Amino acid sequence: MNNFILVTIFLTIVGNCRSDIDANTLFVTKVVVTYNEAIQSCKARGMVLVRVTSAEDNTIVNGYANKVLADTYWLDGNDHTNEGTWVDARGNQLPYKNFAPHEPNGNKNENCLMVYRVNGMWNDLNCVARIWAICQRDPSQLYLGNQIEIEGSGLIISRGKMTFADAQEFCTNRGMRMVKIGHALDNAVVHSFARETYSDYYWIDANDIVNEVKWVDADGKELVHKNFHPGEPNGGRGENCGHGYLTVDGLWNHFPCNYQLWAICYREGETNNGPDPNTIIASHERLTFSEAQDYCKGLGLKMAKADNAAENGMIHGFSRRIYLDLYWLDGNDAKEEGKWVDSDDVDLKHKGFYPGEPNGRINENCINGYLLHDGLWNDFPCTYKNLFALCYKDGLTMPYPEDIEYDVNSLMISTERYTYNEALQYCRTRGSQLVRVKSAASKDILAAYTKKIVADYYWIDGNDHTTEGTWVDANGQVMTYKNWANNEPNGGRGENCIISHNNLEGAWWDIACTNKYIAVCITDPSGGERTVDYHFSRTKLTWDAAVKYCNSMGLNIIHIKDDNENSLILGSAKKLNLGTHWIDGNDNAEEGKWVNRKNGELSFKNFISGEPSGGRERSCLQSLPSGYWIDSKCDSLNSVICYGSVKRASKF
Repeated sequence: MNNFILVTIFLTIVGNCRSDIDANTLFVTKVVVTYNEAIQSCKARGMVLVRVTSAEDNTIVNGYANKVLADTYWLDGNDHTNEGTWVDARGNQLPYKNFAPHEPNGNKNENCLMVYRVNGMWNDLNCVARIWAICQRDPSQLYLGNQIEIEGSGLIISRGKMTFADAQEFCTNRGMRMVKIGHALDNAVVHSFARETYSDYYWIDANDIVNEVKWVDADGKELVHKNFHPGEPNGGRGENCGHGYLTVDGLWNHFPCNYQLWAICYREGETNNGPDPNTIIASHERLTFSEAQDYCKGLGLKMAKADNAAENGMIHGFSRRIYLDLYWLDGNDAKEEGKWVDSDDVDLKHKGFYPGEPNGRINENCINGYLLHDGLWNDFPCTYKNLFALCYKDGLTMPYPEDIEYDVNSLMISTERYTYNEALQYCRTRGSQLVRVKSAASKDILAAYTKKIVADYYWIDGNDHTTEGTWVDANGQVMTYKNWANNEPNGGRGENCIISHNNLEGAWWDIACTNKYIAVCITDPSGGERTVDYHFSRTKLTWDAAVKYCNSMGLNIIHIKDDNENSLILGSAKKLNLGTHWIDGNDNAEEGKWVNRKNGELSFKNFISGEPSGGRERSCLQSLPSGYWIDSKCDSLNSVICYGSVKRASKF
């Protein structure tokens, strides 16, 4: 957050000027949220939690609250860091206050700012309370939802838990830093990222190792923002490293530094230069079904559609991240009751209806997803104007990993219990897949593993959402192997997902998909034929830096051995809009003799006509968007594709 000081100065100056607030720039959430969720919910829509800088602002905002019946609502203000010093989400002191008599009075237990609409007076409140949030918006902005960022810096998470020191090293080895919280907005985004990746406890760059209760970052600089849970820190000399905690809304605690927690890293100074081709976009306003179609079409996009359970999980994950309660999906039976088709009149490949739905008959002909029902669908009247539009680029695929053969060393379990939808996403965000059983041999491996680690009830990847009795995996492929217990499956339309138990010897039951059980994920096997793990980076690096970047993750810069592999990489690079990127090859040692990183001569080359042409000045291989190669200066900057196989921890 190199720009923190500059942003603070700018907003301090602007905060004393007359605000742009009017009722037409305001938006109220449709669900009650915590203060942290309020900040992120507004930010996710290209908005900010409303900031009141004058009595005039306060009158306008409270008038809007009266109009929308928001009895109590959050304002942008907190005194997390210094009791009694009220600042906004970016750390700027509030230029105006309107506290009720005898308020604020909550001390360290009530650190966030709320308003009673009955009189417009302010109060301090516990930050994890749930009330309405009012956001101020720019109607021209869209939320670009595939990136989760801290002020433009991309976040990554480790694949296993580690100590505080190991987490710092993990981030440093990737040219990144352990996540550091500069203000409440950062904290909200990091907490949202933790929610998205189901990361219960995660390290933050904060410690008091040298001087007890003097909290500093890795550079020894005193923290400009603190967000400890009431009563914390209280651990004395035994607990010297800071962490965030998912279930208490991102408030901090401190732990012994040798505890094992998730590492979250960010890259300083990296900005998002444009929308990712896999971006999902949400409308600011609630629309009818036809208005949602037009909204997406006007952006050159299509209404979001789930062709399988994995894609439905991704869409639900997106709605979960930005607190969209109800949203349209591309599906209707307007022409023929019970025949569900997309906007092109093509039959839906996947149907993820909630048990008992669809039930609306001729009056409810359009499909919606519902946040509180784990993303399962309902049918609604198409004229309802109470749902958000979700759009994505035509041709977008939201892939879930293909089948991975596994042994006991390639299995990992979650430490929490999740719905089927959440379990899919939990494994996916860690580069793995929810366990699939395709043979008696893999069933026996899984049964032995779950019995050993005492994972009582756990999910198996399989569902019959679309057609009762036709069981498919998350990618929609029909399951050829099944291992049902006696008298199973027996749940009908109310039980569309599969679980097993460590005492069932691998036998299956059908169960409601919204129940919560352990997730068992498959990662790269430790022996035999290992699955290739690809990593695509848009960060621009020199050739040498690209090689080191890949090596830091236990991977290698991509080595292309034949035309088929070149076509495969080309397809992936195009899908990700990667542009030019480095590949493994150089003639540094001998002009014209192209070798790989191990100095073995290349057996396959795919130079474009007239190349290589650079002489001694251009000695490194670069692939063009066409898939043809050129020689390039090794100190020029390009993206990189890394590949290899990585053995990961056997338990989260």
